[in-house]
Amino acid sequence: EKSRCWGLTLWKDLPVFGANMREHWNFFDANEDVERTPKRERWVNLNAFVAGLTAARIHDFELYALLQLRDALEEPIEEREGEGGEKRIDKSFDAKIPAAVQWILYCGQLI
Repeated sequence: EKSRCWGLTLWKDLPVFGANMREHWNFFDANEDVERTPKRERWVNLNAFVAGLTAARIHDFELYALLQLRDALEEPIEEREGEGGEKRIDKSFDAKIPAAVQWILYCGQLI
């Protein structure tokens, strides 16, 4: 018997794939972290993977393209307060811009 979830076949329809992807999407912050470079690389790779799935029409993640492009290209660079109260620029743009590029490269025609 086939495994089912939410009335859909688990490994054919991938009903929880979108929910799992959303969990990964919500927890990216490569701003001030010792693991910053690996997190940045994972974020760019995740965007490339999801953009490829969208381009191949395996799963529709076009909303993620919109979110990433807006975050990278339209939102102002945030200033955050450092330890001494000084203003610091949001350093995650070196991950946000390359991630947005992945969407354009993999499914620019679609989005």
